[in-house]
Amino acid sequence: MTKGGGIGAVLGSVRDAFSDARFVRRYVLMGVMSTVLNFGAFWILYTLLSFWYLLAAAFAFLIRFVFKFHSVRTWLFETEIQRQVPRDLMVFTLLEGNYLLAYLVLLAAFVELLHMPPFLALVLASLITSATALVVTRTLFRPGAGH
Repeated sequence: MTKGGGIGAVLGSVRDAFSDARFVRRYVLMGVMSTVLNFGAFWILYTLLSFWYLLAAAFAFLIRFVFKFHSVRTWLFETEIQRQVPRDLMVFTLLEGNYLLAYLVLLAAFVELLHMPPFLALVLASLITSATALVVTRTLFRPGAGH
């Protein structure tokens, strides 16, 4: 990873992450699985169970959170399961909490202000809030990070 801060460090982290083909395959597969889980849970809660779209999105996000936390630590970065679980969970929760807030604000703005259908708004909000996830999770959960 690139030393220092700023945009150079961010670009270096992205370059490092995508230089490992095995990592990229796993990252894409995990992303697809967590997206399908998130969108599927939203669809069930919103369409079949008639939850309010923001509540359905929040619950779907939380379901995805559990899957993603476990997958990032044990499969994507192959972190030992007992290594720093409380620290990793705290950091991951803080990050994902910020993503959830941005995700719900964007979702509400798209639905209420732009009059998008909730599922389309969910997809767009997901794309926007996921833009930094690779860099952040790669930095925090790669083997040897902060431990």
